[in-house]
Amino acid sequence: MSSIPVDQTSSQTFAFEAARSFVRTVVFVDDEVYATNQALSESAPSGEVKSPETRKHAGKANPVAEPPHSAEGQENARSESPFGLREMADAFANMGIVCALHQPKANHPINQDSAIFKICDSADICVLDWDMGGDNGAKTIALLAEMADKRNRSEVPPLQLVAIYTKRDNLFTVADNILQGVEKKNSSVEFLAKPFEPGASTACIDYLMFKTLRVITLGKPGTRKTTILGNREVREADLPERLIHEFARMSSGILQSAVISQMAVVRNRVYELLGRFSTDLDSAFLTHWHLCHRAGAEASEHLTPVILSEMESILEDSNIAQEVHRVAKSVLNEKESKAGKPTCPNDGCKTDIGPDKENKRPRLKDACVLHNDCPLAEHDRFAILLANRTFYDASRILTQGTIVKHEFPNNEGSESEYLICLQPLCDTVRLKNSTSFLFHVLDASKGKGSVVVQDGTNFIRLYFKPDVASVRTVSFQPDAQEQCVRATKTSGECDFTFITCNSDKFTWQGQLKKDHALRIVNQFASQLARVGLTESEWLRLLSK
Repeated sequence: MSSIPVDQTSSQTFAFEAARSFVRTVVFVDDEVYATNQALSESAPSGEVKSPETRKHAGKANPVAEPPHSAEGQENARSESPFGLREMADAFANMGIVCALHQPKANHPINQDSAIFKICDSADICVLDWDMGGDNGAKTIALLAEMADKRNRSEVPPLQLVAIYTKRDNLFTVADNILQGVEKKNSSVEFLAKPFEPGASTACIDYLMFKTLRVITLGKPGTRKTTILGNREVREADLPERLIHEFARMSSGILQSAVISQMAVVRNRVYELLGRFSTDLDSAFLTHWHLCHRAGAEASEHLTPVILSEMESILEDSNIAQEVHRVAKSVLNEKESKAGKPTCPNDGCKTDIGPDKENKRPRLKDACVLHNDCPLAEHDRFAILLANRTFYDASRILTQGTIVKHEFPNNEGSESEYLICLQPLCDTVRLKNSTSFLFHVLDASKGKGSVVVQDGTNFIRLYFKPDVASVRTVSFQPDAQEQCVRATKTSGECDFTFITCNSDKFTWQGQLKKDHALRIVNQFASQLARVGLTESEWLRLLSK
């Protein structure tokens, strides 16, 4: 029987279909995987259990004797692990999902270099047994603590679903033990305990979130469960669909579902993408690389935009954009039908953003459809997502579109200003000597912004108005090996800092995407290219 509710909204259906198309790998970790398979494969439909005959081997090699199996051991395996792993694996296979069954070795180490961590961390969904060797969850808690620790130290922590699949009666106690155990092993891990239902006690835990690691508890069949659990008991054959449903719950937002759908499209066409870059083209690429290298250019950097353009073609040929349009329209209609047209009490959204006498431009206060409390921070975060480059590693270099903060002394102590780098891209690489970089001041006092950056926990809106008087030039010494200006991050500090030739500090605040940076550079260049003419004032006014 399917565990998926039939009364899903359009966004929930979109999330479920996205998850179903994306998930391709599941790892099932249990300390009795092989014993269970062995017992199940040797069990006869009825009557006495018989050992299979030894097969004859080709050639003159001596036959290898099959290990003996006692009826008592087989019975213990069936009584301790009466779970249909074969049915579960077949159910995953029918959905096009690879299910790896992993049984850790006894006394296996649990750290981020261990095999169990690597296989669990790389799977789309991880399913863990609670009692491994009768340890009452000790190994499972240790593994979850390591996975949570990795996300706690990651700059962009990955989202992942982990299901605890156990025959324990009280799944809430299991969830509570996980919460306390992980916190005890690593008190710095951020966590959230979500109650089972609105208004329920926090002891009735529906799921746990360790930053971006989502942990749920599910019951194996054939054991008594607490009444409130309802459909928490899941048969092996129903487990794949239930896990897809939980994965969809974890990533149920419209944006996340759209990302998952598009990544699924790319994943399904990855071998077609490889075919576009066949080995036959290597000679042409090497010729291109050699000619560019002799001219002082780096042809290796040309590959990234080419690969991205091919991936963009794959995504444009899919119908994800139309699906997102349909879901967004449906969600907005649902919101308006339930609550009517909302009003926005926030002053930040009451500001008129332009003339709308002919209804050409909407007012911000009329656009707050989803939240009556108008969370401005979410708008700022979305603006950053659209315009600013995300960094998935720790490197920061000074290039066109880099936004920095400079603090300097004044009569009242100190003040700061935000600047954006206007340096042409080709003048930010292959640097051998100290180089002057061109900056333009960004105004942080007007409350409106052309760009948004996050300074600590605050969102700063910065306004760009091209003006020659707002230009600054600052000299930096490039890195001798990488031939670019790279920010440094000293131990114990959370900020990346560029050090000038005069030992001044410029703190990195953000990096605009290339198109957004080029638009600002173009606006500044247009301001510089203004042409003043001597002309008839009568004719000039007549032309307006």
